[in-house]
Amino acid sequence: MLLKLGLGRTKSTTIMLQLADRFVARTDGIIEDVLVQVGTLIFLVDFVILDFEPDPEVPFILGCPILATGGALIDVAAGRLEIRAHDKVEVFDLYKAMKLLSLGTTSKPSIEEAPKLELKALPSHLRYAFLGVNESSPIILSSALSEVQVEASLKLLRKSKKAIG
Repeated sequence: MLLKLGLGRTKSTTIMLQLADRFVARTDGIIEDVLVQVGTLIFLVDFVILDFEPDPEVPFILGCPILATGGALIDVAAGRLEIRAHDKVEVFDLYKAMKLLSLGTTSKPSIEEAPKLELKALPSHLRYAFLGVNESSPIILSSALSEVQVEASLKLLRKSKKAIG
């Protein structure tokens, strides 16, 4: 895809990223000095390339560096994202953008319909327990807990399931 876009080959890098779910992702390289247009503004950006399955809801992620470069101001209450470059300003309606993203999705929240998960092997001092039926909504508990303690923990967590998400 990089060659198709005329971006050339990636440069090797030793960058490793820790994602929000604490998964550590190795990179496939970095592409430097790519011109990116945001509205009428143009920025010079470096992209770290990850080998992941594409997510139709998140075509790519612009992190803190581009937001800092663009002098972004985010007003959560008003649902506005403002990006500046030199004397130009672009304002985006975040609520409208989120609505456009959600139009194409048919998935239900995980609390209503649990996604299929591939559980990883745990160290011997930990074990899985499940809040939902058919091994859905997994949680990780200490393997030192007795079955009574596990059931008490599950009962307490199930009461707060909506708050947990």
